[in-house]
Amino acid sequence: MGWVYVGCASVIAPVYTVYRVLFEYGEDRVFRQLDLEPPAVEPAVTMARLMESTMGLSLLPPDIANHPAPVFVDWKSPPKTTLFHALFTSRPENLP
Repeated sequence: MGWVYVGCASVIAPVYTVYRVLFEYGEDRVFRQLDLEPPAVEPAVTMARLMESTMGLSLLPPDIANHPAPVFVDWKSPPKTTLFHALFTSRPENLP
């Protein structure tokens, strides 16, 4: 198992988020856990610093990102849709 750190910039608002996803690796990659508030460790700190300095973005705090949003995003619908889904992705575990 291993954590993957992800940095996302919104195309809708000048904000970013950094989160981590736990995968189990074997014959296939299996999603195990999502953490929208990763610990303040490398590489999350570096990603955050780069998004702020190179793109001029502001961090969208996890407590605000988890706020319900009255919109449909892919397969997410109210009341399960959050600002995180609306601004970044409805499937945070779907990484290239």
